[in-house]
Amino acid sequence: PRRSSDLDELGTDGAGADRSSADGLAGELALWLAGHGAEHLVLACRGPVNPAARERLTAQLARLGADVMIAECDAADRDALAALLAGVPADRRVNAVLHLDRGLTPGADDAPAGPAALAELAAVEAATAPFGLSAFVVFAPAAGLLRLPGAETDALHHAELEALVQRRQQSGLPAVLVAWGPWTGAAGTPAATPPGLAPVR
Repeated sequence: PRRSSDLDELGTDGAGADRSSADGLAGELALWLAGHGAEHLVLACRGPVNPAARERLTAQLARLGADVMIAECDAADRDALAALLAGVPADRRVNAVLHLDRGLTPGADDAPAGPAALAELAAVEAATAPFGLSAFVVFAPAAGLLRLPGAETDALHHAELEALVQRRQQSGLPAVLVAWGPWTGAAGTPAATPPGLAPVR
């Protein structure tokens, strides 16, 4: 049988993926999940969703046997996030969260890391606490882990994310932190790549 899971910011029995646009990292992650058996996905995008990108991703996921609910939802807005979760069909259970840190999908008015990113993650954690998640995965920029020159702020932010993940693990809750390196997106736009590192395609 196919295994249900979901995106974030969210997953259900499934649902859940979070952040970035439907044609960005979150969309790529949704396709990967569907290719590995996820049947029901929730994609929460902080910014406006391009209608063409929504239609394209929905069709791609349908071909993989998955349905998706794509919503414009800033996960830092706890009321909006609660409303999104309330809209998940009653016959499905939110069972996984895959969260893309703001540093991976910065907007024009965003700092790549810092209090806003942590507040957003805390909101996601609180909103999904009642669901008994089987997975809580946080994707963050690798720059903070690699301690690259000029990435001191990223390094501090990465340490804060590590502390959150360790706290969850010590409490017996699922948590994994994944450092995501430079990548070339769906539109083929190269990411800024430090010397010696090749972008993921």
